[in-house]
Amino acid sequence: MIDFELTVEQGLVREKIAKTVREKIPAAAAAADREPVPRTPPAFLELIRSERLGALFLPPKAGGLGHDYVTVALILEELAAGCPGLAAMVAATLHAVTPVLMAGTPEQQRVFLSRVTESSSGLAAFAVTEPEAGSDVAAIAATVRHGEKGYFLSGAKCSIFNAGLAGFYLVFASLARERGRAGLCAVVVPADAPGLETGPPEDKLGLRNAPTARVTFQDVFVPENHLIGEEGAGYLLLMQTLDRGRAFSSAVAVGTARAALEACLAWCRERRQFGRALIENQAVSFSLAEMATAIQAARLLSWNACRLIDTDGDYSQAAAMAKLFASTTAERVAGEAMDLFGRRAYNKSCQVDKLWRDAKTITTVEGTLNVQRMVIASLL
Repeated sequence: MIDFELTVEQGLVREKIAKTVREKIPAAAAAADREPVPRTPPAFLELIRSERLGALFLPPKAGGLGHDYVTVALILEELAAGCPGLAAMVAATLHAVTPVLMAGTPEQQRVFLSRVTESSSGLAAFAVTEPEAGSDVAAIAATVRHGEKGYFLSGAKCSIFNAGLAGFYLVFASLARERGRAGLCAVVVPADAPGLETGPPEDKLGLRNAPTARVTFQDVFVPENHLIGEEGAGYLLLMQTLDRGRAFSSAVAVGTARAALEACLAWCRERRQFGRALIENQAVSFSLAEMATAIQAARLLSWNACRLIDTDGDYSQAAAMAKLFASTTAERVAGEAMDLFGRRAYNKSCQVDKLWRDAKTITTVEGTLNVQRMVIASLL
């Protein structure tokens, strides 16, 4: 039997976070987006701390909320409806804690997860991307080498979400570059580790409220008990984490698309041309109908991928499908909203352009659209 009904608890969680987001986030996000230098509004950090958003699916014994993936998807959608950048910050933290939960020892989980639950920011960072290594993870140039009682990490990562705010960085680096993927390792690096440096915030087109920056590691000492899993097992751990992260990214895309549609509906009901509201024009109403239908389809794909993760099903293809469809839907819906807003969409007082810029950026997070197609095709 297929059941699309949420539990009473899930409904209450979604209602609570939606109310909080509506009250605190959109105005702060809009004001910060208009500033020349990207910054994270204090309201974001206050909400992340007060609602313990970085600990959504951490087990209660680790100080977390213990939510399943479907519930987390509901929360991410609501966060993205308020500001996709806020949702991206939370999703990046969930990425960073996933390898620790999947392959970390009980002691590693106790120590490292507390850096999220007890830190002032409640955030962590997932450090994979490099200037010359994006989708091609085998090209990762950051290295770890053996040292006494641990490793030394050297290299640089770029476009790292939560850089400068994270309690720790989950870093993927190579122990033996000649071995390609088989040489990758995952290590936890505390934010205050000597030799770790964070660059200035990147000036991005979209997701401007979510801080990203270059992070460099200059012979950073990593104790041996900061290695997650086995030496050389980093590639498999990375792929499993990305698969799960794509399900979360799809939920962020759904929230972004929903925000664009809601803004567009309000505008089309208010704006009058040729003696009637825009929404009374059949071409406009049909466009809105297509947008609403695509969003609902994207939401169900996202929920299905999360359900498969929760039930230990085969989720890799489902997560890629959800990410592909939801992110393209968000970009299309936000673009059509720009068209329906007309000249007003190009005015700084209108935030639909922010949603379009955010949606465009989401298509590249967790792998480009063609990466999703590649994953799906390989599993047909």
